[in-house]
Amino acid sequence: MAPAHQPGPQHSTQVLDGTPALRRLFGRAAVASVAKRRAQDKRLPASSADAAALVPPARFALRQVTADAGELTRFQHHVGESATDRLPVSYVHVLGFPLTLKVMTDADFPLPPLGMVHTANRVQVHRLPSLDEPLDLTAFTRTLAPHRRGTVAEIGLTVHSGRELLVEETSVYLAKGVRLFSDGGEQEAQAEQKANARGQSGRDEFEPPEPAALWRFSPVDVRRYAALSGDANPIHTNPLAARAFGFPRTIAHGMYTAARALALQAPGGAGWQWAVRFAAPVVLPATVAAGFAEPGDRSGLVAWHRRSGKPHLWSDITPLD
Repeated sequence: MAPAHQPGPQHSTQVLDGTPALRRLFGRAAVASVAKRRAQDKRLPASSADAAALVPPARFALRQVTADAGELTRFQHHVGESATDRLPVSYVHVLGFPLTLKVMTDADFPLPPLGMVHTANRVQVHRLPSLDEPLDLTAFTRTLAPHRRGTVAEIGLTVHSGRELLVEETSVYLAKGVRLFSDGGEQEAQAEQKANARGQSGRDEFEPPEPAALWRFSPVDVRRYAALSGDANPIHTNPLAARAFGFPRTIAHGMYTAARALALQAPGGAGWQWAVRFAAPVVLPATVAAGFAEPGDRSGLVAWHRRSGKPHLWSDITPLD
């Protein structure tokens, strides 16, 4: 992937009066997606050297955000977390999701927000927030970069308590078929072709470990997660919308599966990084198996479809340097 632009301190931050209404943002996302895809058809792609000019400068922030005890407990129960007064990283993602969507629906964001595929998440945990701790959240576009299937956007989220940085998250999204760069993605495509020719693609290499857990994902479970997280993207809740985006039926949220993985890995303390890579979506209903890459070591986990054996995600916990 070609180098892309990292926002600097010169970029402006707009502090919002309150948490953006997600239902309204999803409505804006639908309108913006149509307009931006039409504009893309008329716009000549840029060179990857122009990435800096394409990254929108806006940063959106919320100040003094506190978690609701009841909502936190319901979320913890639904994803298999222990009921504690420490916010799991998967719930920190939920608190920041309205800001992430605000970034992606902003007029200057160049990609259509609906239909973007969540491909990965990276989270650095310096310290887990506590339930009653007021938090300052800021979201922004970290990078835009070419991909062999379209364009990748990395959306950043930082979480502070006063001046203390607690959590840094990067959510990676792929806009399939949307070309902002005329000279990108070739190296990735060539590398994959060589790997496939040698029989070394990730799909060929995958052998499921011994299952440590079986998770049942039903449409009811996913609608429940949508209500708890606020992520009401219709591909998760509406069969017609799911088919419109190329899925045979509704699919589970990637972060729902990831939250289940994190709860099973149960990292504790401070100073660690969580990296998640998403593969095949979980098409509902489904039974997903999860197991550890190395017996007795919870740092690396993989989840896969119980019948087909196709992986859904990899979840890795590593210490921060």
